[in-house]
Amino acid sequence: MAEAKRTVEDRLREEYFQLLPEIRRVAGQLESQINYHLLPVANALEEYEQLIVKSRIKECESAVDALRRRQEGASFDDDLTPSYTLVNLNDLAGLRILVFPRKRILEVDRALRIPQFTNPPLGSRASLNPSLCNNDLRKSSPR
Repeated sequence: MAEAKRTVEDRLREEYFQLLPEIRRVAGQLESQINYHLLPVANALEEYEQLIVKSRIKECESAVDALRRRQEGASFDDDLTPSYTLVNLNDLAGLRILVFPRKRILEVDRALRIPQFTNPPLGSRASLNPSLCNNDLRKSSPR
């Protein structure tokens, strides 16, 4: 029996699950660092005020679909299989910062405008800059 040819989608799913531990690590560390730098704001909140930091990781199929939508004709070309990679997506992981009331937004903004977040906050491993995060994932991506 001939072995079935793997589709572009199958290769991207495999890449996703190889990248997933690193994506989780970067998202978790970044969320922790953001929470740490927001401690002064969080500690000054009144009883009715809230500050919530949440990380999220794009699901596998959503990542594959997002990459597909970027292609001409919104489909993958089997001849270009090696050129498709999920590390080209700049939203594999993200952080959401919610603050209530809105008057606290400026405090949150000031708390996060520190040199550490204009350079990679996790050493050379990640940054708030998506292109630097993607570069980090490219280094760990199997080819």
